[in-house]
Amino acid sequence: GGGVGGGIRIVLGGNGGASTLTGGAGADSGDTCEPALLFEAIIAGAVHHLGTCVAAPPPEPAERLGRLRGAVIIDSEGRVIDNTGLEGDEKQSWLQGLAGQRWVCMAGQVVGYKCTAAA
Repeated sequence: GGGVGGGIRIVLGGNGGASTLTGGAGADSGDTCEPALLFEAIIAGAVHHLGTCVAAPPPEPAERLGRLRGAVIIDSEGRVIDNTGLEGDEKQSWLQGLAGQRWVCMAGQVVGYKCTAAA
């Protein structure tokens, strides 16, 4: 018998229910790879004041980059090293927010995104 009692409930990732994409599977061991979480970070950090954002192919060289269109670059160790849609302090603080995280399954990839401006 025995087991869990006392009504203690632990909620993981409780930042206002923003983890709807993740399905709440498992605890963060640091080496899990959840592309949806990375995309959530792109939306939350870079474009929180805009309309709808979706994954898109990486931008073409001729495209004009900005908050509505950019790409997140992941190095060979799974670290996020750039977000081409951001500049200056905004880019630095966004990158700092993800500094401790690794997306090993996405190492070496470029994740494009595009957003529509909020109405």
